[in-house]
Amino acid sequence: MSVIVLINIIVPVYASAADVADNNSSVYIGNGYVVYYDIKSSWGNNQNIEIKIKNIGSETISNWALKYDAHGEISGLWNGIAYSSETQYIIKNAGYNYEIQPDQEVNFGYCVTGEGLEIPKAFEICSQRTNKAENEYIVSLNVTNDWGNGFTGEIKIQNLSAEPIPRLLACLILSIYLKLTFRQLS
Repeated sequence: MSVIVLINIIVPVYASAADVADNNSSVYIGNGYVVYYDIKSSWGNNQNIEIKIKNIGSETISNWALKYDAHGEISGLWNGIAYSSETQYIIKNAGYNYEIQPDQEVNFGYCVTGEGLEIPKAFEICSQRTNKAENEYIVSLNVTNDWGNGFTGEIKIQNLSAEPIPRLLACLILSIYLKLTFRQLS
């Protein structure tokens, strides 16, 4: 059995400010994508924000995630999952909007609260598709107890390359292997 594994590895790809249309919106152009940042409304120390990511490249952007300084605390996020460290955020796809096809876009939005709110100066797309050859690692399953409709076991991932396998990649390899193993056992 041969398996082709496509892996997503988080790699920063920096964007630069291209155009600030007014004090409420901005456009950032990166390598193969554009980020549109739009303040829909503001009151006191609060703003409603909508962000669109458009794929202007020829390849699908898979498992997208966007990193930037929101300059405040995000709440009420829609169409994404937030990870944060103070005001630095990574907004990741929500699963159902996992891919951005060429010439297509995804959007998400939220409310941000904080003192001195401002439009972010830089964005980073943090995911990029990378192909990994199946001969760079070996995954094996040792079933230690099988009771017919279930089992327990040990899964071993052996790295055959000179490069370390990042934890995220190891989890993805494991997930793919388990799906294939369960399909074979069914």
